[in-house]
Amino acid sequence: MTIESLRKESPTASLHDPLPLPCGQILPNRIMKAALSEALGDKRNAPDCRLEQLYTTWSRGGYGLLVTGNVMPVPYSSSAAW
Repeated sequence: MTIESLRKESPTASLHDPLPLPCGQILPNRIMKAALSEALGDKRNAPDCRLEQLYTTWSRGGYGLLVTGNVMPVPYSSSAAW
């Protein structure tokens, strides 16, 4: 399966169709989980087992792309009230 063949198959794509990216990677479908502020950290705002379980569950959910985010390099830039 090539990017060219995927583009020629249908002028309209469904969420279940593969998505070719410009870098050559092909996502298995067009379903994406966007970055969120999960606020699942310990008292020091470090990830804990709840966050690990959440991403494990999402990774088994059939998404074509999972985007992580909201990682703050310094505590005072946190977007959540801790």
